[in-house]
Amino acid sequence: MIKIVAPKPIYLNGSNKGVLLLHSFTSTVRDVKALAEFLNQHNYTCYAPAYQGHGLAIDEFLKYDVDDWFNDALSGYRYLQQQGCQHIAVLGVSLGGILSLRISEQCEISACITMSVASERPVDAIFNRIVPYAKYMERLAGENHLETLEGLECLKQKSAHLTENFSNFIRQTMDQIQQIKAPIALLYGKLDAPIYQQSAEHLYQQLSQAKLIKEYPNTGHLMTLGADKQQLYQDILNFLDENLT
Repeated sequence: MIKIVAPKPIYLNGSNKGVLLLHSFTSTVRDVKALAEFLNQHNYTCYAPAYQGHGLAIDEFLKYDVDDWFNDALSGYRYLQQQGCQHIAVLGVSLGGILSLRISEQCEISACITMSVASERPVDAIFNRIVPYAKYMERLAGENHLETLEGLECLKQKSAHLTENFSNFIRQTMDQIQQIKAPIALLYGKLDAPIYQQSAEHLYQQLSQAKLIKEYPNTGHLMTLGADKQQLYQDILNFLDENLT
């Protein structure tokens, strides 16, 4: 059995230009750690919050939902303000991209960068993301309850509130997308499911201030750790340099 320790947020001090980096669903800040270090080398102050429950056992994970994680992201935005950042960009992968859009709808943001964002996700698709996470955390704890149909059905019932809220949160975010005033980059991986390219193209058409849409040919869902990550990091840096003045 491996002792599970809650992930810690990442803070890297730089200039008065801040970047809020938001990780994906069922993952941790390791999604954005290398990107944060790269941006900090170019004098950006970087903060990546650790969402509540993420990186912990499934029962602990299911104590929270997307509203809690949005509050974690909002707290991260305020933290950058408290550190003296006068210009703040927000970027995120998957769930982090959805949270980036929602923050851009509600807060003063200098730039928004989304990666692997879907404009809609049914509850079954969200549940299918939870299952491998739950099984992985079980293996770390030396358990195997989810190897049975009964165990999976129990997990589905316990996570129903989360999956429904998450699906609704995405829908509500897309309904308010016109409130975003900041320039946006919409990035997706060619090797990811088609919904992510379709969603990026849909958002690009909906947002008159969208400045960039780009496909990365050798990249799947977790773009920040994909085969094209060096080009991705440089594109993100260029977009930030252009829009955080």
